[in-house]
Amino acid sequence: MSTGEKSPFEHVHALAMDAEGRTLFLGAHTGLFRSEDGGRSWRKVTLGTSHSHLDVMAIAPDPRDPRTMYVGTHEAGVLKSLFESVTELGVAHGAVS
Repeated sequence: MSTGEKSPFEHVHALAMDAEGRTLFLGAHTGLFRSEDGGRSWRKVTLGTSHSHLDVMAIAPDPRDPRTMYVGTHEAGVLKSLFESVTELGVAHGAVS
């Protein structure tokens, strides 16, 4: 993103890289975003929940499975993402398996 452009992000909370080191993920008040070009451009990730707005607070890629990522939100708790599909796990207290 070049200077002078309005950022689509509000209050960035999390930044993570996928297990293969190819994709960056950014969590913000305005949702989850991904970049496949080192952060030069970003696109919003649709998490497929019933919530129209998700405040993404944490992102944790699974180091054993490059297809799996956990996303912590205020509104939907912890989401487990497998490629483009997402499972709503609710609020996790302790480890999520």
